[in-house]
Amino acid sequence: MKKEFKEKVINAKTIAVYGESGSGKTALVYNLLRIFKSQNKTIYFLKHPKPKIIEKLGYENLMSIEAMEEIENAVIYIDEPQLHFGIYNKRSNSIISKICSLARQKSITVIMSTSDTRIFGKANESYFDLWLVKNLDYAMIKNGSKLKQILQDNCLFDPQGLVLKENEFLIDFRKYPKLNGKTTFKLVPEFTEEHSKPYSQYNKCEQEDEAEDEAEDEAEDEAEDEAIFLQKYPPKKYSPINETIEKFKHLCNSWTAKQIKLGNLILDKCEDCGSTENLITHHTNYSYPFKLKDIKIVCDDCHRKGKTHEFLKTNITLQLNNEQEVKCEKKLEKI
Repeated sequence: MKKEFKEKVINAKTIAVYGESGSGKTALVYNLLRIFKSQNKTIYFLKHPKPKIIEKLGYENLMSIEAMEEIENAVIYIDEPQLHFGIYNKRSNSIISKICSLARQKSITVIMSTSDTRIFGKANESYFDLWLVKNLDYAMIKNGSKLKQILQDNCLFDPQGLVLKENEFLIDFRKYPKLNGKTTFKLVPEFTEEHSKPYSQYNKCEQEDEAEDEAEDEAEDEAEDEAIFLQKYPPKKYSPINETIEKFKHLCNSWTAKQIKLGNLILDKCEDCGSTENLITHHTNYSYPFKLKDIKIVCDDCHRKGKTHEFLKTNITLQLNNEQEVKCEKKLEKI
């Protein structure tokens, strides 16, 4: 590292370190920690899975981020924050913002390193004074993000072709822009493979909890969508044959929504008038198995005019008149 960078980095209160797994980002962090330790600052790791290996280096393990309120003039290192706060936890961005704000008030330097570019939203990017970037998959980074801008600023042509050596990294320092660019670092002697991958034996229970939270969020979204659908199209009393039709229609609408979400069906323009506004799907056939060719893209005006309703009505009637109600119910159970 350049001497000037070592002198200035101690002025940063919030540092973000990004890099793919195996890119050397943790080794880079240990270089930073050594610099701060030389300033007689206490170094804390948030919930390190192997406390003994950091205690040998004179670092301390912080069991809860709440303990940050009792700390001053120190450094807190949070490795892979998504393991502590969760990518899918709606409060994670708020937690990160509060951590950064509190750090400034209590003369604490917070260092966060991650391989997941989703952990910080645009609202949080402004909280970080210094960004240190190792190799990343450019195609996986959000458009308009700080990371994408850093990679674009450090290449002549195509950012996707930017490859850093193991001892290289990119600097983006808001307070000292003259330091921005590519530079190198040396491995500190105390850094070993054991320090490089502390989460190789990460608690499976915590991973399962994250998956469970994600599943609950998806279930809530589905329930909300269904509630909106039922509010717009409340259930009515039908004869047995019409009730079966409605069951088919409901299943077909759910299947259609999934096809739109997967990108298999694109609402680009009305097939009747060519309009690109207020587009919806219209089914010319509700028979199972459902097919994309039986879906027509129309605008709300054309749909209300009923240009295809007569064909739709005839088709359903013929479909169900040719089958017994018992067979129809069995088919519904299999869907």
